[in-house]
Amino acid sequence: MLHDSQTDLVFLPKALRLHFPRLFKSLTLALETALVPYQEIPHTESMTRLWVRDYMPITVDTHGDLAQFLYSPDYLSAPRYAKYKPNMEPIWEDLGMSPFRYEDITLDGGNVLTDKRGNVYMTDKIFLENDFVEHKRLFASFKQRLNARSIKIVHWNKTDIYGHVDGMMAIADDGSIITDLRWEYLNFLRVGNNIFMAQLGEPSDEPAFERIRAAFPDCTVYPIKYVKSLTRLGGGLHCATWNTAQKAYQNTKVFRTSKRHPFNPFDQDAFTEERIRAVVEYHEGKKLPDEEWYAFNSAFEAYWNNMWTNEGYFSFWDMVHYIHAYLAQEGCPYFVQRGRVSGICNDLMDYLLTIPHLIPPLNSADDQEKPEQSSEDLPF
Repeated sequence: MLHDSQTDLVFLPKALRLHFPRLFKSLTLALETALVPYQEIPHTESMTRLWVRDYMPITVDTHGDLAQFLYSPDYLSAPRYAKYKPNMEPIWEDLGMSPFRYEDITLDGGNVLTDKRGNVYMTDKIFLENDFVEHKRLFASFKQRLNARSIKIVHWNKTDIYGHVDGMMAIADDGSIITDLRWEYLNFLRVGNNIFMAQLGEPSDEPAFERIRAAFPDCTVYPIKYVKSLTRLGGGLHCATWNTAQKAYQNTKVFRTSKRHPFNPFDQDAFTEERIRAVVEYHEGKKLPDEEWYAFNSAFEAYWNNMWTNEGYFSFWDMVHYIHAYLAQEGCPYFVQRGRVSGICNDLMDYLLTIPHLIPPLNSADDQEKPEQSSEDLPF
């Protein structure tokens, strides 16, 4: 996933301007001073839409890959809180965007932080809210979907009902963890090399600013006034903002209508050779020479026809084994590495699964062959 230093665009809920005008003015003035563009998210006028960080997607890369997880936290499980769960379709429609696909895993955006090396931090509340998934599968899913180097688990103090990592820690540019400040200060917004941090009007402000300046020597820190109006409600600047990269935003807007968008589940005519090639090229990060594409396409077509002819189950590892063996038998030098074929097949499987009734049921037994993903428990 993108590190905040790679972002250069901020989205704000309309509720911030309508219900917190002084805070909105302080924040937008600082954004303008820092030359950071911003815009409002449609359908967010209500106070129930204030915490955009939690329900908006996570930007995985600048290609436009947005991971939209389920926003269904346990603290909103009572029927009276149903109004806090937004309908994302009108928001995406008015923004002209679309996530690559929707995930069936619950994760609040406030419970995800990454360092510059690609290590992603979450609290162990993810286990409570996804108790139907084995831990190693959950790690593997998050690691793969967020393109993370590793998933690191922070122990959650259960007196905090939210369990969000962005209220427990910040990650300095050298990778060290900051926990010795009040959560209001830790819950700052970073965009590129600009940090927008709560000014509480208390003696603790200046030491907190000095701590953050020292931890982020390449950043300019902007004090934002009137943040207490948010913190009284349980959230801070990070909670009430969503930042991404302009390039990612533009690419996602293009993909909304593009026939070459590899993961758009809304297309009725999605299973085409052009779309499959788009998936492969997306994974490779480049346009493939025709000879490479034809080789892979022949191998995939052979697997697909063999699966249907023999009435077999669609299986990730069967696909990897078959395609890799096929390419080796044909003497194709382009896909010698099995890991390369596995990565392409993983993206291809994700794409195929977005098309209803296209493939037979997955053989879950085969998926047990997937390598385990490790995690690291942190003692705080």
